[in-house]
Amino acid sequence: MDSDIINDTVNNSIDNNIVLAKINEYFADPARSGQVVPDKNGAVVTLVTPKEADVHSDAYFAVHRDNLLPVARFLRDDDDLWFNFLKLITAVERKDVFSSVYHLYSYKHSFGITLRTDMPKDNPTVDSVCGLWDSANWMERECYDMLGIRYRGHPELRRILLPLDWEGYPLRKDYVAPTTYGGIDNA
Repeated sequence: MDSDIINDTVNNSIDNNIVLAKINEYFADPARSGQVVPDKNGAVVTLVTPKEADVHSDAYFAVHRDNLLPVARFLRDDDDLWFNFLKLITAVERKDVFSSVYHLYSYKHSFGITLRTDMPKDNPTVDSVCGLWDSANWMERECYDMLGIRYRGHPELRRILLPLDWEGYPLRKDYVAPTTYGGIDNA
């Protein structure tokens, strides 16, 4: 990593490009490269910035679902970055994939980032980050309850908002609400 980036993190200044450089440098080390699956360009994560016309989007880091846990652990534990707070996990159904979206915050730098991992619709599964941030527990359960995303390794992945015997996932685009539930008309 060049000295300008190192000096910026030492001076408590950080931005998305610094985070990207730190992640890719860390996982480029042969001792750690086996922990992750690089993309076709050799990158562990990709910084996606919105097009100028898209004023309603923010930049995010695209992370392959197999890389989520090691990347999240690095972001939390690295002394220069220290994204020690998980603000939010949410999920989205897109045209061809489900996305699990993580909003992290570094109190050390007063700076937040967003990670996004996409999963195929026929296997919406990703590793749980509950072991890194306790606050992930209920947020992952909510994403499971509403969209059916399964978080591998979650300590108690079950419905949190709907009754345990509810069928389907209400935020999926193909969801059809039942006409009755428990003998009560739902129309």
